[in-house]
Amino acid sequence: MVATGFTTAAYPMLGSSGDGDGDGKPDLWAVTGDRHLVTFSGWSAPKDLGALR
Repeated sequence: MVATGFTTAAYPMLGSSGDGDGDGKPDLWAVTGDRHLVTFSGWSAPKDLGALR
């Protein structure tokens, strides 16, 4: 499955460290256009970890 909707305007920084939470599914992290750090655990909705300074 290929993820869609990750534009450079919405997510200028996007990366992965593999399975960060140990649930057997790949995880992503991203920085949004308004500088919020978000994580995607497996195929779930993003979790906003707050604004970066």
